[in-house]
Amino acid sequence: MFSDQDDYWLPDKVKITLDYMKNCERENPGVPICVFTGLERVDANLKTLNQFMALNITKSEYEFKKLISGNCASGCTEMLNRELYANLGEYDSNINLHDWWAVLYASACGVVSHVNQALIYYRIHENNSIGGKEINIFKRLCLIVNSPLRKFKQSRQFFYQEQSRLLFFRERYLNKIRPENLNYLDEYLKIFSKNKFTRIKAIIKTHYLSGRGLIDKIINLIKILLF
Repeated sequence: MFSDQDDYWLPDKVKITLDYMKNCERENPGVPICVFTGLERVDANLKTLNQFMALNITKSEYEFKKLISGNCASGCTEMLNRELYANLGEYDSNINLHDWWAVLYASACGVVSHVNQALIYYRIHENNSIGGKEINIFKRLCLIVNSPLRKFKQSRQFFYQEQSRLLFFRERYLNKIRPENLNYLDEYLKIFSKNKFTRIKAIIKTHYLSGRGLIDKIINLIKILLF
């Protein structure tokens, strides 16, 4: 379990998560598994902010096709089994978020499961490194800001950093990724093609812009085609 934050673990956090993990291992022996839970946001003094994360989410939200572009599993709630931990490999500069990397690997090669309980108080204060902000490529790419050129360059840089990460992910785990996930990854990587027609086809096939309003979809599509 990751414990590198200033959050507060509820007394039964480890037991509930471990019991859930053991049950997953009985049902899926010998495969990498990541279990994550919900969390409750609190202030620096543990006063509730009445905000919960990762509760009542559907299984589709933590499947490989969804996790490839955004993470719903907070690292402070994750538990990795031995098969997952032992096969992630050493740190690399392409790995920008360790919790996303771990759950993405589990979804691509093994199993991800969710405990629908908030078992940790997640502190929100001015010194947060991440601060509970959702990590999602779509939101980063469609920001409407006062300095379009600078933000455009940042978005383009982030866009190609994502390409590098996913290419590295494919290379490192090529022989472990399930065939259907490898096929989807290869299709998804075509979004970064220099051929704009290829990009458009990949966007359609992978539902890259799904779940967004029409205006956001148009803005995102224009930005992507300009990169």
